[in-house]
Order: sequence, then structure tokens, then C-alpha cells
Amino acid sequence: MRRCPITYEECEGGKYSLKGLKKLSPKMTSLKDFPLSAEEQVRETISRAAKMSIQGVQPKLSVRLNLKNEIFEIVDTGGRYIFKPQTKNYREVPENEDVTMRLAKLIGIDAPLHGLVYPKDDTMTYFIQRFDRVGRNKKIPVEDFAQLSGKDRATKYDSSMEQIISLSLAEGEKVGKIKMILDEKEKPLGVQILGPQAGELLNEWVAVLNGKVKLSTLASAVHPYPTLGEINKRVAGAFFSPKIFSDKVKKGLKFFFHLKGRACELQE
Repeated sequence: MRRCPITYEECEGGKYSLKGLKKLSPKMTSLKDFPLSAEEQVRETISRAAKMSIQGVQPKLSVRLNLKNEIFEIVDTGGRYIFKPQTKNYREVPENEDVTMRLAKLIGIDAPLHGLVYPKDDTMTYFIQRFDRVGRNKKIPVEDFAQLSGKDRATKYDSSMEQIISLSLAEGEKVGKIKMILDEKEKPLGVQILGPQAGELLNEWVAVLNGKVKLSTLASAVHPYPTLGEINKRVAGAFFSPKIFSDKVKKGLKFFFHLKGRACELQE
């Protein structure tokens, strides 16, 4: 018995389950095989490469779903899905990518509609819905890590989130979040971190909490800059900022410097 390549559930008498077809569209009751074999799809990606707005090493086709004819068709503009066929160099890449996206969704990462469809040669072609298309004609601008770093898009696989974070810190931008949990005496009880390298950033807090290191020590420590570790210093400093710059302190400093000014004045 076959399993639906969209939902992985068992199919009775067909290649796709009704639930899988409904994910594509509530109107879908069947889906015809894609009219190109894996080899023909790869040749088609080469001939249309200049028209594809999404770069990458995998062969890609822009397609849309023709509900009336119940089939995916290749388009140069207005595509709502990306097709990635089988290749000779690496076997079962479409299947692996689909499983990877499912695993990502299981751990809470948002993922567009995706799955596998059958071409005419009964191999598997991976499809994924484009998240940069909304409504009929609206396009959402998208930049990869290379573009965000000011580099050429050809270097996209040499770029990383860590490089972006370092660049963001150097430019003074805020990326990620840290939440410090305090008791009624304002003593740290724990720290929650959301962002890149969160596990590595927590190591410093393990030392702080278990070694009974004062927050003032952490706040005054010199951290390598620009690095992600600077975030720990910032959150510790943010804890003291309201105290240091409170109205009471401001009034005290104003009074002190006023007296100092009077003491330095020449008496006639």
C-alpha cells in the first residue's frame, strides 16, 4: 500500500490521500503526475535558470497549481511553488529535504506547505510553497545572509547567522533576547536566552549563578567586541541602569556638583 507523499499516511487506491490533496487546495480531489521526468526537469531548470529569482545549487523550477486541470505546471512568472527534482549527483535529495522540513516543524520552526509529488517517471519531486508571495501579485522582499552582510549572493553558502549577529552588534542593532529572572531581593535565579548560540551564551551565566559572581562584576567586565558575548554584559548593565540614572541619584549628583562649583569660586 502506498503512502501519501504529502502527509505520509496510507493511501487507498491512489497516489495521494484526500487529506494531502486538501492541503494543496480544498477543491482538490485528485492530482495528475507532473508531465516531466526527473531528467527532463533538470534540463528545464538549466534553460530557465536566468528567469529564476531564487538562487542555490539545487535545480529549481517555478510552478503553479492548475486547479481546473488538477496538475502542476511550469511558469516563468506568478509561480507559487518551487519544484526540486531528483539529480544524478546526489540521490534522494528531495526526500531528505522533505524529512528535514518536517523535523523542523516538529520542534516548533514555522515551515511553508511542502511535500513530494510524482512526476511521470514515478520518481519523487520536492515542492514547497513560496512564503515570499502573498495574494495575487504581492511580493515580499527577501534577503539571504550574504545580502545582509553586504556581500554578493554567490557567497550565500559561505555566510552564516553568526556573521550577521557580529555585524549587527558592530552596527549597534539588537538581535535576540535575554530574560533574567530575579527573586524579591533582586537576586538572579535563572536566565532564558532566545537567539543564535544561546547554549554557548548560557555558559557564562552558569558560572555567574553557581559561582555567586555579582552582576556588577559581569556588567563591568570587558567582553570581546563585537561578539555575541557582549549581550550578557548588556543585560547585566541594563539591570543597573535604572538605579544609576534614577531621579534620586541625579538630584544627589546635581547637589554635589553644585557645592563643588561654589567651593571653587573666588571669594571677594
